[in-house]
Amino acid sequence: MAQTVLTLQKEKKTTQESLSDFIVLHRTVFLSVLAVFVVGLVALCVALGLSDRATSRGIAAVDSIEYALVRESSGLSDDELSTRRETALESLAPYAAKNGIVGVRAAMLSADVHFQKQDFAAARESYLAAAQKGKKTYTEPLNYFNAAVCSEQLSDTASAATYYGQAAESADFLLRSRALFALGRTKEALSDLQGAINAYRQLVDLNITDSWTNLAHSRLIVLETE
Repeated sequence: MAQTVLTLQKEKKTTQESLSDFIVLHRTVFLSVLAVFVVGLVALCVALGLSDRATSRGIAAVDSIEYALVRESSGLSDDELSTRRETALESLAPYAAKNGIVGVRAAMLSADVHFQKQDFAAARESYLAAAQKGKKTYTEPLNYFNAAVCSEQLSDTASAATYYGQAAESADFLLRSRALFALGRTKEALSDLQGAINAYRQLVDLNITDSWTNLAHSRLIVLETE
């Protein structure tokens, strides 16, 4: 399901805004992230104690709701898609209220549906609920990351910085370098230059070779020179 999209206002370009535009151009990469994490569903089941039939039935029910939502959807009209989304949200509600893996899975799917509807406030609420239900699992940082993206959509930069920071706390998070760079970027937007430097420095110190680390290097040079 769709996970994340970043859009920033088009104004006169500054160095910081150009970096933000770079992120926007690469937003579609985020859409495939959940597919990677779903592969680890078995590990999550073990971590959350999947042991009874009720939980198994709950997961099967959520999967069925997702299938009904996405099957043969490419040719549907906007009204038909809207109807499917509302039906999915209504069906997911009792499962999203549960704890454990069923609650995590249902809350994440609900968040995805809200995001598709561009109801970013509801999406953020569901991502945060999923993060709380899935503490100490691989889904927790992903949900905080997505909550940060929703916050940016809502122009709530302070909350975005908080959630990017929480996502970056997980050493095993596959998007940790992006989360750290986004933390630095949002700290800059908040005029917290020392906070931005700390985030960029933390990323650079990880010695990860990727475009986000390279961008962090560039921002450190600019900020430490100013």
